[in-house]
Amino acid sequence: MKILLRLSIWFLVILLPVIAIFSAMNLVSRAPDLYRYEFTAGNVSDEYEIGRSDSELAEFFSDFMWGKERQFSLQIAVNEQEQELFTIYEEIVARDVRAFLDFLGIVAIAALLLVIISVGLLRRYDLREKIRWAYKVAWGWFAILWTILTSIFILPAFSVRLFSFLDVIPNSEDTLLLQLITVEFLKDWFLADVVLSIIVMTVIGFLLWSLSKPKLMFR
Repeated sequence: MKILLRLSIWFLVILLPVIAIFSAMNLVSRAPDLYRYEFTAGNVSDEYEIGRSDSELAEFFSDFMWGKERQFSLQIAVNEQEQELFTIYEEIVARDVRAFLDFLGIVAIAALLLVIISVGLLRRYDLREKIRWAYKVAWGWFAILWTILTSIFILPAFSVRLFSFLDVIPNSEDTLLLQLITVEFLKDWFLADVVLSIIVMTVIGFLLWSLSKPKLMFR
């Protein structure tokens, strides 16, 4: 049992940042807010004459990432004929991104279940102070993870491999998807992930602090 309790403590240390970061990435990537902000700032609807407002385009991206739209397909009327905005290659990339987000979501849910079990065990054996200790240490692992992710995102040696899936798109410089999802967009996405993950970690902390209050001998 001692081994299981020690494992429970380290599960909290390791998995709390994973839950915060992966859930933040999912929320930022699937919600329409970032898309709407970026498309409006870039005046996309007028710049590329796509026949959709910036808000409508943002909702389309969000719906696809949530799985409400099965296909990454958006048609516009050109000379009284329907024309597809995105190519099959762009749809492949969009599907890959959604599949990756799904994977991160599954990992986050599995981690959450382990955390719940771990907290339950530590509370049962009256090791509530260990819950708080694990949460404090988890912030260090959180910082390490973001340092690693920042290096992957920024350093060319890593980022080239990270975005190698884009190679499936021929003539990528003329591709609408990559004109919409620009380097500036990705920078803002990354920053939003960091901020939201900090918020999630903080909320988790409030919950754990509440669950790990020492038992009162007298009421």
